[in-house]
Amino acid sequence: HDAVLKLSWTPVNRLPEGAAYAILNKRPVEGIPKIFSKGLLISNLNGYRLEFVLMEYCGQSMAEYLKVKTDNQKAELVPGFVKQLTLCLAQANDTGVLHRDISAGNVCVKNDKVYVIDWGCAKVIGWGTAEDAARDATPTQLNHIDVAEQWGFNARTVGQVEVAKDPFTGTPLFMGIPMLSSSPIRGTLDDLESVLYVVMDAVRPADTKRDDVQGFKFLDSQSLALSRYSIMMVEEKYLELFGIGNPGRIFRDLFHSMRRFLFEPGNQYISHQLWWDSTFKRQANWDAAPRFMHPGAIELLGEDSGQLKRPAEDEVNAGPFKKLAL
Repeated sequence: HDAVLKLSWTPVNRLPEGAAYAILNKRPVEGIPKIFSKGLLISNLNGYRLEFVLMEYCGQSMAEYLKVKTDNQKAELVPGFVKQLTLCLAQANDTGVLHRDISAGNVCVKNDKVYVIDWGCAKVIGWGTAEDAARDATPTQLNHIDVAEQWGFNARTVGQVEVAKDPFTGTPLFMGIPMLSSSPIRGTLDDLESVLYVVMDAVRPADTKRDDVQGFKFLDSQSLALSRYSIMMVEEKYLELFGIGNPGRIFRDLFHSMRRFLFEPGNQYISHQLWWDSTFKRQANWDAAPRFMHPGAIELLGEDSGQLKRPAEDEVNAGPFKKLAL
């Protein structure tokens, strides 16, 4: 097999990437790399673990993969890529894992198949809860707590640590607006917003630079949050401000439907609370979902009442934990 050996230092109270893959593999999740071997080389050195994961090679970033394709080939491939991405994230969410770092470098393509890699920033939802038990198809499978024990960390406290890290986890250039504003409330909808930015970046003309594109111009997180909120407000201009000046019908329909899903619940532009109110719970426009989302993803995520957020008890505790993190 073409394989990649990944070595990483993980804080002892954070989730190792291998544990995230162990939970993802409890049930089939499309678009994650095959894991050939994983484990710990050092269990604790000054508060860090040395972890290894030997995994399938998943190809190039989506942007690199599309760089050599014609415009017609891109238009044919990209809508399918988006469907694959949404299915992967929905299945992961159903298994109890939130990626939290959807970025250009973590979405790869090999032989027209999309992979989501680098689950080292993932958050596991529902440690030892009824929801966790319900996710297990058979009694012989490991539940989240058993996985935690195998990797040598305390499942009772790691969830609190992960809540505290929510606003600080990810790649700022591809973070959703609430995350750029340090919202402590995080869910799959925030990862789906990152998917929109990743795909727009991938189809942006190769002769443009990110720094020259208003939608990717990074000064600081708060400024980017306000800039993107303002850009996405104007349907006639946002693609141009993300460097996509003259999209064909397929891309225009794809991005408009993603924008409507994320930013127009109730067919009106989302409240400014999205970027300034840390307790604001965004909702999605499910009428737009069939235009870009995999049917399996709609089935899995549509049961989430449009909130796509983590359990309420985490949200209650997020404020104190955020202060501790600071």
